[in-house]
Amino acid sequence: MHDEPTDVEHEPRSTAAPGLKDANTAFATSARRRRRRRTDWRLGGRGVSRWDSRLLVVILASAGIGAFGSYLLARIDSNIAQMLSGIALWTGLLGAVVYAMSRAIPASLLAIRAPDILWGVGLAAALRYLGGILSGADSATFPSLAIGPNSNALREFFTELGLRGVGGPLMEELYFRAVLLVVVFQLLRRSTGSIGAGIAASFVSMGAFVCIHALYAPVTLMEGLQLSILALACSSLVLLTGRMWGAVILHVSYNVSFLVLQGMGTLYA
Repeated sequence: MHDEPTDVEHEPRSTAAPGLKDANTAFATSARRRRRRRTDWRLGGRGVSRWDSRLLVVILASAGIGAFGSYLLARIDSNIAQMLSGIALWTGLLGAVVYAMSRAIPASLLAIRAPDILWGVGLAAALRYLGGILSGADSATFPSLAIGPNSNALREFFTELGLRGVGGPLMEELYFRAVLLVVVFQLLRRSTGSIGAGIAASFVSMGAFVCIHALYAPVTLMEGLQLSILALACSSLVLLTGRMWGAVILHVSYNVSFLVLQGMGTLYA
């Protein structure tokens, strides 16, 4: 008598003892969970757990000291004082970033992927267009660089490009999005959930970002709105991808596009 054929595949029998088999399964499951947590800081993990309330106090104090020193130096009418003002602010922000990264580097935060470039450049173009609409650029005079009578236009342009186009956005994104945003998210994630923590962290980062810019000159309502939109877009990229470089590329592209417009306005004025 022959058995009827069946479509069900039988798993190979394990030769391990039942207790040992259960222990091996539990260990493999636990190992998989640990690996998953380590690949994305948004899910927690040993690295990002060291970004605690003490770190938040330190990075806020470091940035605050740098901003205060920068503000005082900016009040002095001197080219050297203006340069030292920027150095003071960058020192405070960089000190916070270095201290945070020396404690731990959250998994995947510093990674970069091709979509980060595409999203960064694409969103920068969209935000620059939106900014032009909000500021009434179609009826305003074409922007140009503020260059003194004895200044070299080309040198001024590349100086602005290095400082405001690349250096400033990089430093600001390292502090506001790669550190401050992540710390606040990490502190609130367990109590409010990822969505609540993301929203709160985005607004904390945005508020600090706008306040830093308001240190040096009054920020109009329209300027504050544009800065807020830029900050929220950068925060969203970090929170949605788990990586910081999309935000850096967005901020750099956004600033560089305006500087290019200023350069064209200066050249053809």
